[in-house]
Amino acid sequence: TGVSNKFVYEGKVGTHMWYDGTPHPWEFKRVWHLEPSPFELDTVYAGVEDAALFHSVDGGVNWRELPGLREQRGSEWQPGAGGLGLHTILLDPTNPKRIYVAISAAGAFRTDDGGATWNMIISNTSSSSSSSPTSIIWAIHFVNEQTGYLATENGSILRTMDAGTSWDFQVINGFPSLNDLFFVNAQNGCAVGNSGTILKFATNVGVNEPGNGTERSPTIYPNPSSLGKLHIDTDRSILSIELIGPTGQLIRSYSQNTTVIDVEGLAAGAYVLRLATDEGVEVRTFIKQ
Repeated sequence: TGVSNKFVYEGKVGTHMWYDGTPHPWEFKRVWHLEPSPFELDTVYAGVEDAALFHSVDGGVNWRELPGLREQRGSEWQPGAGGLGLHTILLDPTNPKRIYVAISAAGAFRTDDGGATWNMIISNTSSSSSSSPTSIIWAIHFVNEQTGYLATENGSILRTMDAGTSWDFQVINGFPSLNDLFFVNAQNGCAVGNSGTILKFATNVGVNEPGNGTERSPTIYPNPSSLGKLHIDTDRSILSIELIGPTGQLIRSYSQNTTVIDVEGLAAGAYVLRLATDEGVEVRTFIKQ
């Protein structure tokens, strides 16, 4: 009510890119996310569409933009299918000046000075690096000051161990769109995919999708692996197996009822096994050391 709903962009508003690549003026449409400060009772942050970060220091009565975020090449940002929305805000619980945000479809950003200046920590669109998701970022979660994970529209999970400076694939195109994720510590977490699928993730095992409980779902070992062979243990009939590399490429395929995979000569990194079984498709991730 009243001025609580008033969100006005600071300074010269300018333009961002529209769906067709033409310049389009910034327009406030809706609030996507609210995040209260763990340090100040009356301070709260709002992520909005068109993508911008606002904050209130009086419990939401008045809002003011932190324009430094849009100054981070905001004129080049382009909306995704759901619009140009700032959908995630993470406040570092140990550092009141550090904030992470994620924008569809621009990328993820970090500030270390309370929002005055920002650095892009990962892009939605750049494909020049193997650590780029090359897909829309749907969720990002940090478990401590240095370690965080993000999930993408193409079903990938990436991890950073240096506060977002660099990212490594943990799961590559393993499932359809991953909409959210949460980690209880630096090694274990869950992700939510389309159709309500809940995935359990552990850094020493990878992603497991719950089976129907009637038979033992596939287990791969040793994982992580420093050996030349990877073993698959399951009661199900294996119809075929695909070994997917760290950048999503098909490395090799295996025929029916194969239970030993040759991983000799693979470079260190995260790999995906797609197993077609008589109960459906199973996806497992393993780490080659």
